[in-house]
Amino acid sequence: MPALTVNARSVAAFSALSLAIACGSKDDGSQVTPNASLAGASGMQGAGGAQTGSGGAGTSGSSGSGTGTGAVTSTGARPSGTAGSPSTAACSGLPFDASDAGSDSGVCAGVSLEAERVDVDMYIMMDRSVSMAEQVGTTGRIRWDFVRDAVRAFVQDPGAANIGVGIQFFGQSGSRDDAMDCDVARYSTPAVPIGLASAVGADVITAVDDTLPGGLTPTFPALQGAVAYGQQWATGHPGRATVVVLVTDGFPTQCQNPVSVGDIADVAQQAASGSPPVHTYVVGLAAGYNLDTIARAGGTRQAFLIDEGDITQSFVTTLLNISTNPLSCEYEIPIPADPTQQLDFDKVQVVYTPAVGGAEEIPRAQNAGECSGSAAGGWYYDTPTNPSKILVCPCTCSRFGAGKVEVRLGCDPRPVSIH
Repeated sequence: MPALTVNARSVAAFSALSLAIACGSKDDGSQVTPNASLAGASGMQGAGGAQTGSGGAGTSGSSGSGTGTGAVTSTGARPSGTAGSPSTAACSGLPFDASDAGSDSGVCAGVSLEAERVDVDMYIMMDRSVSMAEQVGTTGRIRWDFVRDAVRAFVQDPGAANIGVGIQFFGQSGSRDDAMDCDVARYSTPAVPIGLASAVGADVITAVDDTLPGGLTPTFPALQGAVAYGQQWATGHPGRATVVVLVTDGFPTQCQNPVSVGDIADVAQQAASGSPPVHTYVVGLAAGYNLDTIARAGGTRQAFLIDEGDITQSFVTTLLNISTNPLSCEYEIPIPADPTQQLDFDKVQVVYTPAVGGAEEIPRAQNAGECSGSAAGGWYYDTPTNPSKILVCPCTCSRFGAGKVEVRLGCDPRPVSIH
């Protein structure tokens, strides 16, 4: 049976954007000082490189050659994740031996085909709390002005034309109305439903223009509603990858007693491990809050922290990077060129060859839940029957910075070994 070679395309290194403000502001006007245990910096991983940094400035890994749109290196401090968060450190696969490929002949070789990277639909959940009305430095403009400009620039960017975009805002009332602001259904109903940016961009701009800062920060119900809409959308659009982009500038201050980052992270983790999976990206605007924990739980490793020195450009770059990186490393299953070939989903191997180093077999997991227990990472199907996509475990995705991915048909995969 022929093997199908998949060149990893548009595999972008995440941008690490420096955070200029060490402390955020609560929406009641009081200042918040981050706990000292959260003040250590966490380095951003480079393409195929190792992550470095502990308690100091983060540095990007140097090995690998993948690049991302407008990718920059972080040199500023950023809050690190709390202990016990899902690990997304890069993990190597198993040594690959073509002579032990599991086929009748002992070798799986033949025609190579290229599989397409899965396109992205993003549902932006935008914080519009009163702290977004704070002035930025000596610019004479408030934070919301820069965000509005950034959203306009993003949806009008030629690179975003085929990206799916939808948007909603939290809290809903713009004041302190718990009945409105804590209603999950209001956040699972978008102000602008997801559509291609080229088609709905004007509607997104109008929605932001018609919204003003005000009220508190009901992050918990907002994320619950966002992932609910994301999962509904993903179910109806299996050929694309749906993500939630949570944009916030402060601590959750409403609709949760007590306020807990763990509860919010649980929402993100359940969505990321669901079927279909919906991953959560987090964009922090001057936030001292521990956003990395939510991002890791949502399967996206780290929060993007926006530099208040250039909010608009940093925000646009971040959204473009989210839409062009390999996401959770989702790949369409290649279709054999020969229509007479029968695809046996139980005989599929995934082999990764990094830019530097030997080939590695990525073991097969039965579902996302097995990812956390496998030291060699893994991959799994989006659905157990009639799958359409190959999904890669977060720690394996962390390694897919450069190189090629092969999908080998007719070969028995090695199962993950749970520790």
